[in-house]
Amino acid sequence: MEELNIFWIVAAVIIFGVWLWLRNLQNKIVDMHKDVSLLMQKIIFMRVETHADTVYAYNAMNHEFVCQGKDMDDLNVQFGLRYPGRRGVIVEPDKEEVK
Repeated sequence: MEELNIFWIVAAVIIFGVWLWLRNLQNKIVDMHKDVSLLMQKIIFMRVETHADTVYAYNAMNHEFVCQGKDMDDLNVQFGLRYPGRRGVIVEPDKEEVK
C-alpha cells in the first residue's frame, strides 16, 4: 500500500515539473513573439524595378511606393532619408539588377 502512495507522489511531482516547464516555455515563446513583432515593425520588405535608368522600390506586402534612386546606392541613401531607423530588405530583386 505504501508503494502505491510513493507512486502517486512521484507521479504528482513529475506532472507538476512538466507543468512548470511548459509554463516557462510558453512565457519564452510569448517573449520571442513580442521581439519578432518589434523587429518586423522596423523592416520593410521591398521589390525593385528599373525604368529609364531609375530604380523604384515598392513595398512587397502592399505594393506602395517606398522610394527611388539613380542606382542601388542612391536608392539606399534615399531609403535612409525617408525611413530613418528602419531597414529595407529586397525580397523580389529586379532581373536587371541581379546581372
